[in-house]
Amino acid sequence: LWTWAVAKNFLQYADKQNRWFPHLGVDGHHSTLTDNEVCNVAVQCLPCVSPLRSKKINGRNHRATIAQALTSFVDVQPIGINIPHYLENLRETFKVPQEEVIQPLILIVSDCASPEQTFVIIDGEAVPQESFMQDVDFCFKAFYVLNIEYPWQCSTSWQFLQCVLYGIGVSQVKLSSLAHSLKAYLNVRRSISAKK
Repeated sequence: LWTWAVAKNFLQYADKQNRWFPHLGVDGHHSTLTDNEVCNVAVQCLPCVSPLRSKKINGRNHRATIAQALTSFVDVQPIGINIPHYLENLRETFKVPQEEVIQPLILIVSDCASPEQTFVIIDGEAVPQESFMQDVDFCFKAFYVLNIEYPWQCSTSWQFLQCVLYGIGVSQVKLSSLAHSLKAYLNVRRSISAKK
């Protein structure tokens, strides 16, 4: 589904939208990345090109920043992170009130392009995965099967994956105009590639 060709086309689209690479710590020349790294970076780039959501908190409207959207989607931590300590401080780190559920999220250790370790954080546990793309799949399925809302900061990224990658709830989810534009761009690129 999320192949190297789709990921490469997505990054070409993202290049036209904004300067996403500084947010991920990737240089602007993603042509030096391996196929697997292109797939990893492209998925993590979604919050950089997706519209940012707002939420009323204590009566005030708060718009998510790109940094908040990225971290609530995929939290990149350095090698040597103390995972038990990280898990103990999740609620404080992500400013989740006691009455709310901590939504599943992806944790990768080292860098976004080629992580050393990958986990899905769910229900206060770090569930190891073999690859970043397995993290994305497992995390999405956890949201879907457990019927948990996406984190508001990165909900448009998960909705895009839900509708475009998984083809679920396409008629129920109102995608942004940017998501429709991206979907059309990927479809055109896919049909051009198929004709070659």
